[in-house]
Amino acid sequence: MRGEAESRFPPSCPESLQSHPVTHFKPSDDYLFRAMLILIVALSTADAALTIAWVTSRTAVEANPFLSDLIAPKGSVIPFLAVKTVLVVGGCWLLWQWRRRPLAVAGGLVALLFFVYAVFYHLSMLGPGFMEWLKAASRP
Repeated sequence: MRGEAESRFPPSCPESLQSHPVTHFKPSDDYLFRAMLILIVALSTADAALTIAWVTSRTAVEANPFLSDLIAPKGSVIPFLAVKTVLVVGGCWLLWQWRRRPLAVAGGLVALLFFVYAVFYHLSMLGPGFMEWLKAASRP
C-alpha cells in the first residue's frame, strides 16, 4: 500500500507535468470522458451514413483501404456498417477501460477530432452553399 507522502510520479517527472490536469483525472470526471465517447460513436455513425450515401450514389469512394472492400456502390452495406461499428465501439470500450491513463485521454481526443473533421468533410461535399451558410452562422 502506498503511503500518503509517496508520489505517484517518478522522481524524474517535472513539476509542470505533475500538475497537468490530464494527470489528475478523477473518477468524478468520468461523465466528461463518457460524453466524449458517446460523441465519438455518434459522429462515427454520421460518418458511416454519409459514406454510404456518397458511395452508393457513386459520388465518392471509401478512403479507408480496410473498409473499402466491404462497401460497393451496388452491394450490401451491412458488412461495412458491422465492421465500422465493431471497430469504433470496441475502441471506445478500450478507451473506457484505460480512461485513467493520459494516453487514453489523448487517444480519445484524437479520435473525436478525427470524426469531427470527417463529418465536416462530408458536409463540405454538399457544396459551397453549405459552407457559406456555416461561415455565416459562425459569425457573431
